[in-house]
Amino acid sequence: MYRLTSEFSKNRGKVFEVEISATKVVSVKLDISTIKMIDDLAKKHGFPSMSDFIRAAIEHFISYLSSSARKSE
Repeated sequence: MYRLTSEFSKNRGKVFEVEISATKVVSVKLDISTIKMIDDLAKKHGFPSMSDFIRAAIEHFISYLSSSARKSE
């Protein structure tokens, strides 16, 4: 995951900080209609790319499944 934060410093102007952890590329096959839906939703909700949207969706789904598993214990 990566996080981009920015702040304004009177002495240094605009400062950007990027936090990057190790990542790995994963190949996934999706049908064209799903790709179009992802692209449309990513743009509509202000994601800079489909990859960022997909990453956020996967993180959200993992969190959902994890909380569901805890409730059923």
